[in-house]
Amino acid sequence: EYTIDVFFRQSWKDERLKFKGPMTVLRLNNLMASKIWTPDTFFHNGKKSVAHNMTMPNKLLRITEDGTLLYTM
Repeated sequence: EYTIDVFFRQSWKDERLKFKGPMTVLRLNNLMASKIWTPDTFFHNGKKSVAHNMTMPNKLLRITEDGTLLYTM
């Protein structure tokens, strides 16, 4: 049995989120990020998973102009 701390990052492409403009990357704040679909990820055969507690949400969501999302938690 063991315990690990993980820096978890996911990336995927959503064609519906493509955009053109003066910026190439949109960095979303926590309010806007909560409106974007994110995968319900789980660890197969995990006994217990706990998200760390922070005084402020500790997530990052970026969207590039080709519709690629980078989600870190």
